[in-house]
Amino acid sequence: MEGECEQVLQGHTGRVNSVKLCDVKHTAMTVSDDFTARVWDWSTGECRHVLQGHGGWLSDMALLSNASRAVTVSGDDLAVLWDLQEGKCCNVLEGHSAQANSVVLTRRGRYACTVRSSHCLCLHATIFSSVLVLGALALAIGR
Repeated sequence: MEGECEQVLQGHTGRVNSVKLCDVKHTAMTVSDDFTARVWDWSTGECRHVLQGHGGWLSDMALLSNASRAVTVSGDDLAVLWDLQEGKCCNVLEGHSAQANSVVLTRRGRYACTVRSSHCLCLHATIFSSVLVLGALALAIGR
C-alpha cells in the first residue's frame, strides 16, 4: 500500500545521520554515530557491507549514481573513498585539519567536495588524491 513502510534496515548501533538511495541494484547507504557506514539492498533489507575505518562518528556520505563508489566524512577529520562492490577503502582524501560535515561528488566521481567545520571547502581529485582548499587561500595539488 502506498505510504507504508516497506522495508526496515537494521544493524547500526548508533544514531543514523544520513541515508542515500540509488536505483542501481536497489542500493542504499547509511552513515552512523557507531563509526560505520553500511551498504544495503533496500529491496530485501540485507546489509551488503559494513564499512569500517573511521575513528569518529560519520556525518555524511556521497554515493555515485552507479553505486560503485562512495565518499564518507567523519568527526575524525577524514574523508574516505570506498569501493562499494568490494566493501573496501580505496583512498583517504587528505587535506582536512578539521571535521568534515558534508560531501558531494561530481556525476562521474572524479572530484569530491567536502565542507569542513573550519569554514572551508576542500575539492579533492579522487583519482590523484590532490586537494584544492577553497576559501582558505591554500593550495596543495599533486602531493
